[in-house]
Amino acid sequence: MKCAIGIDPGKLGAIAVVTELGLVWSVKPMPVVGSGKGSHVDHKAVWDILNDLGALGLSPVLVCIEKVGGHMGDSPSSAFEFGRALGVVETVIALRNLRIEYVEPQRWQTLLLKGQPRGSHAERKKSAAVVAAKMFPGEDLRQRNADAMLIAEFARRLAHHQGLM
Repeated sequence: MKCAIGIDPGKLGAIAVVTELGLVWSVKPMPVVGSGKGSHVDHKAVWDILNDLGALGLSPVLVCIEKVGGHMGDSPSSAFEFGRALGVVETVIALRNLRIEYVEPQRWQTLLLKGQPRGSHAERKKSAAVVAAKMFPGEDLRQRNADAMLIAEFARRLAHHQGLM
């Protein structure tokens, strides 16, 4: 069965997989090794998450990664760590020979959070959780999971639009 993957990058992000039928197959926090300042995204675990899809009969046709950068006020080391995490994810996806599409938060939020409050960062996060809970009842909706699930749903719709599913 074909599927789409949504990734909220960074150490506090998540990876979600949605089938071509719109069902959440899995959603996992971004795998991290170490703790505190020494922690980093675990490239082997990201590889295993993607590798396991094939063993389960799922065929990823599109991976959407949220296109975000550093935030105002982030320290240089925080920006470097975010870039490092994103680079790990991008490298694993490239090595798996999967198609990547970068999607700005405004793009997926405009489509999926239509009619929801989106003024402040907190409002957008709350709206994402509300929409994800309606769209995917019974799923674990920690905030990072909600964003990743909605990015995966955006990827699924985009893949259908592009004729990949």
